[in-house]
Amino acid sequence: MQIMKKKKTVQPKYDWEMFKLFGGLGSFFVALGIFLFYVAYTAPEPKQSSNDMSLGRELMRMIPSETTEAIVMGFAVLMFLFGVFLLLNCLYRSVKYWLLKAKT
Repeated sequence: MQIMKKKKTVQPKYDWEMFKLFGGLGSFFVALGIFLFYVAYTAPEPKQSSNDMSLGRELMRMIPSETTEAIVMGFAVLMFLFGVFLLLNCLYRSVKYWLLKAKT
């Protein structure tokens, strides 16, 4: 005959470090994405000066301004979406903890 052991209920612990990390980084990336989008959208057209011969300026002249604007906009949208993902992950884990706590 086998003796059945009583299962111990484990109290769920809330991971505050995860909450702070995901919440802080999520907020930062959402703000960074909005800021980059605003800067790229309101940036003035670059001036064409022929006497400045730095390597960066020459490279920027070779790439059309629409392409650089599209790259910056894409990067801004990615930063924003990554921030939203982190914030939603933080919210999901918090709700999951509260539901587990209510169950026990």
